[in-house]
Amino acid sequence: MAQKEVVTTEVDELIKLVQTRKEISIADAAKALSTSEAAVEQFADLLQEEGILELKYKFTTPYLSYKSGERAEHLMAEQKKAESFYVETPKESDEESTGSEAENDEDLPESLRKKGFGKATLDEKSATQTKTTTIEIPEPAAIVSEDDKQKLLDAATELARQKPISEKVADFNSVILQVYEDMKNGNFDTAKELYNLITHYYEALPEKYTNEKDKIVDQLVGLSKKLAVNIDMFNENEFNDKVKKITELGRGCYNLIDKKNFNDASQKFTELKELYSQLPNGFLEKKSELHDKLVKLHEALVTNRAKVYSADLSRKSAIIAKHLDNGWNALEKEDVDTAVKIYQEIRKVQKALPSGFMQKKIQVGEKITEFYEELASMRAEISTEEFRHKQSQLRTLLEKVKQYADTASTGTKLNISSADKTGTKISSTSVLENAENINSNISTAVELFRQAKQVFASLPKGFLEEKSAIETEMFKLDKQLLQSRLSLSMAELKDKKTKILSLITLAEKYIAKDEPDLAATIYDEILNIYNTLPTGYLEEKTKLKTKMLDVYKRSVLRADSMYLKNVDAKVQEHYSQLLQLIINAHKHVEAKDFKALTTDYEYIKKVYEELPVGFIKNKLKIVDEISKVGIELELLGKTEELKNTYLDDYKKAEQLLTEVYRLYDYLQQNSPEDRNLLDYVKDASAPYTIKLLEKGSRKIKNATHEIASHAKSASEKKKSLEEQRKASNIEIEQQELKKNARLAIAEKEKKQFTEELLEQRETAMLEELEVEKERDTLVSERNKIWQSKDELQAVMKLNEEVLREREQLKNIQEKQLLKKAKEEFIKKQIDELKKDQKKKQEKLRQEGEQKKKELEELEQLKLQEQEKINLINELERVRTTEKKTLDVQKKEHLKIIKEREQIKKQVAALKKKSSKTNLKKIQLLNTNDNKLRKKLSEMLRSRESGISGVFIPKEKRLLDRKVLEQAEPVELGEKESGGESGTAVYQTQGYQSYSNLPHTEIDEEILKLEREMQDENTKTLGLEQEQMKFDAQLELMTPEQPVLPVERYKIETENEMQEVNKNRIESIKTEKQQKVQEKIADKEQKEELKSSKKEQKSGQKAQKQEKAQPMTWIEKKQIEIQRKLDVLNQGMLSEPKKGKSA
Repeated sequence: MAQKEVVTTEVDELIKLVQTRKEISIADAAKALSTSEAAVEQFADLLQEEGILELKYKFTTPYLSYKSGERAEHLMAEQKKAESFYVETPKESDEESTGSEAENDEDLPESLRKKGFGKATLDEKSATQTKTTTIEIPEPAAIVSEDDKQKLLDAATELARQKPISEKVADFNSVILQVYEDMKNGNFDTAKELYNLITHYYEALPEKYTNEKDKIVDQLVGLSKKLAVNIDMFNENEFNDKVKKITELGRGCYNLIDKKNFNDASQKFTELKELYSQLPNGFLEKKSELHDKLVKLHEALVTNRAKVYSADLSRKSAIIAKHLDNGWNALEKEDVDTAVKIYQEIRKVQKALPSGFMQKKIQVGEKITEFYEELASMRAEISTEEFRHKQSQLRTLLEKVKQYADTASTGTKLNISSADKTGTKISSTSVLENAENINSNISTAVELFRQAKQVFASLPKGFLEEKSAIETEMFKLDKQLLQSRLSLSMAELKDKKTKILSLITLAEKYIAKDEPDLAATIYDEILNIYNTLPTGYLEEKTKLKTKMLDVYKRSVLRADSMYLKNVDAKVQEHYSQLLQLIINAHKHVEAKDFKALTTDYEYIKKVYEELPVGFIKNKLKIVDEISKVGIELELLGKTEELKNTYLDDYKKAEQLLTEVYRLYDYLQQNSPEDRNLLDYVKDASAPYTIKLLEKGSRKIKNATHEIASHAKSASEKKKSLEEQRKASNIEIEQQELKKNARLAIAEKEKKQFTEELLEQRETAMLEELEVEKERDTLVSERNKIWQSKDELQAVMKLNEEVLREREQLKNIQEKQLLKKAKEEFIKKQIDELKKDQKKKQEKLRQEGEQKKKELEELEQLKLQEQEKINLINELERVRTTEKKTLDVQKKEHLKIIKEREQIKKQVAALKKKSSKTNLKKIQLLNTNDNKLRKKLSEMLRSRESGISGVFIPKEKRLLDRKVLEQAEPVELGEKESGGESGTAVYQTQGYQSYSNLPHTEIDEEILKLEREMQDENTKTLGLEQEQMKFDAQLELMTPEQPVLPVERYKIETENEMQEVNKNRIESIKTEKQQKVQEKIADKEQKEELKSSKKEQKSGQKAQKQEKAQPMTWIEKKQIEIQRKLDVLNQGMLSEPKKGKSA
């Protein structure tokens, strides 16, 4: 690292001394710095100006103290940057290297370093080490133009794109050529940036393209060397040019110091520092020489400025002393006006004193304050009489103002009371009757109050208590006038509002009657009334404006309706968009949002261009409205251009003002609705018009002066002629006559000329009077400003009190308005809460009713479940009893069958013997057999009717069939063999046929019963199969449901029936049985289809319900109960229906 040495000045040493000691006298500082006290005083004055040091006095000895704070630290840092420079000294130094032959190693990529390139440096001088000096100022960033930036962007985009390697190499070559071109043109910054881009994207290339990368590297090495050499050459040229500029500025700075123009010299010195900071890197020895010269220049500037300022101070203090002597003399003569003028002159000189020199300034200031106190006391004595006179004048004016204000306020109160009693219509008429009187009273009161204000402003200084009392009274009167004005403006607003609303209704009628021209004229009348509305009342005005714009929109539509009939819907849509945009433009003007007008007009132009040409050629009203918006935009642009022009540029301002007033007049006649824009233009162009009028008055004054000079020359010529005439006595009467005639003509011309002059003078005098009035007002305002500190404080206090009272009044009014708004808001909220409560009560009532219904339904379901449980219990009990009865009947049936078999055996045995006794026995046996048959038939009938009721016919029949099948009784049959009549016995299975036996009526009944039993069995087969399927589906749907004992019994019986039916179907071979089977199959298929459809429907309904809304606990419970009921109904309650059908 190089050692750093600091080159400092006496100013820096003084600052450091004060910083270390914190407080030191000027004499001690001079001894410590080994300089004179005068030099230390000069440095102290300058540093006090800058805010670094502070000068204090202890008795008579001045002390210097360091001013701590951000300001001092900031200024110290700035001073160090400007005055103290760091010098860098290397260990050994012989010669300075003038140029470098290569570039910095850090600028090269890693791939190039590996190959052994980049040994030279770009900006460093690495020859022999010499003693050099460098100023530590930050280097400026490379300034690149917009074209160069675009060039860099294009190169970066081309190199960053993914392309084949051949195209990529071509891109690299084109960028390298671009670098060479920039080097030729001297754009070294852009060339360097492009070189960095090439190296960056070169590193991004993949390693597989080694051959291509080697080619690019060879080009880059040559490019880097040439770039380094050219940059060094360019830097040397740039350095030399800037050194020349610095030397020229230094000479100029010295010349300005010689001329004692220190302000310009300090500016030149700042320019020198900026140029020095912009010097390129390197050239350290030359920079150190320049630095020494700058330090010397700065010291010369500081010392000379201190000397000149001290001389200036002594001169101006002498002038102030002379003025003070004159002022004291004037006070001795009691000439206050001259003393005031002298005091003003003293103040001007005091303000122009040079900065610093606080001790001398304090001495001069004490003398000035002593003079001012004496002047103020004498002025107060003189101004008491003037104050009393003006006070009486003010009192009379204020009394008159009060009278007129009271009369105006009573008139408005009467109007308001009549309005409250009779309604709005009567109040508006009463206001119109008394409006002129109230307006006249208020206008006179306002005029008198203005005069009172002028008198109050011209009151002499002082008398603060009296002034405060008068000001409070004036404030009360002002408040009273404001209230009366407000009431009058409210009445005026109501009256004009009613007029506008009536005209709006009339315009709507004309629009309905298809008379848009009349509606447009009425709309103009509405606008004229609207523009005369009083200020304020924004809510009322916005409501009226919306209604007016609606009328405007409808009138324009009605005017162009005949052209819109024969047009597409798209064109109509564009037309409506245009109309809406025009209304938006008017709304923006009403809201004083003039910037939005440009965007509105751009949108209008876009939509207008989309309309067809044939449609635009028609005389559309909307086209006129669009042109008005364009003229408004043009006027706004001209006013903005006028605002940007200087007041001294009279020609441009005059041209713009003529154009502005032309457009203003057009819009005032054709579009009075946009009053806000016209007012804005008027206010913006007012100062320029005043300035041009002043210029015109100056021209008139110059013309009068010229005329007066011509008149003087004419009078002088006349005098010379008269002298010549007196001298020459040889003049003829004719000549005299001619002269007289000429004189008469000259006198006539003179009279005309003088009359014109008088007219011009009168106009000029009037303008001068106006200017003098303005000057008087300015003088009065200046006199107000030149008050003492105590007076100003008292006035400020009074103003603060007045402002507080006004704020209190405003707060009271705002509180009242807020109270009203709060009351309305609370009422609205209460109404809304009541409505919400009613709605909630209705909802709760409906929910309560629904819950009641649900509870009732649940209770009914519970009752139904209980009833079904009771039924199940009864069924189980009945089935147990039925089983017992069936067992008994089985036993009896078996007994009868056995007895009949025995009878048949006996009859067969007796028939073989064929004796009479045997025949009798056979007859007896047949009678017994008949009795047994009757018993069987009765038993069968009793089974059909059911022992234990209607609930279990199916189980009974199944048991009967079982018994019959198991029994296999032997039936009797008679047969005639040969000629002999006898009985032949044979055995058949069951009661299938009794055809061969001798039939009785009972036998036929039994056969009928058996057939009906068979038909019934075939019917029940299909029903039982369906029931089985349904039960299986139920088991799938409700797997967790337990199986009841009744259902088990039913399933067992059905299985048994299926086995029985199979056996019977195999045994039956007749055609009737086949037909029965076919019918049963058809019925089974139909019933299966029906059941499948029902199942699908029920499943779809359940899915929809589940998707529609989530199921509550009650709904789930209801579904479970319903499933159980369905199971019970299909399993048990379906059996009575079958019994009934049977």
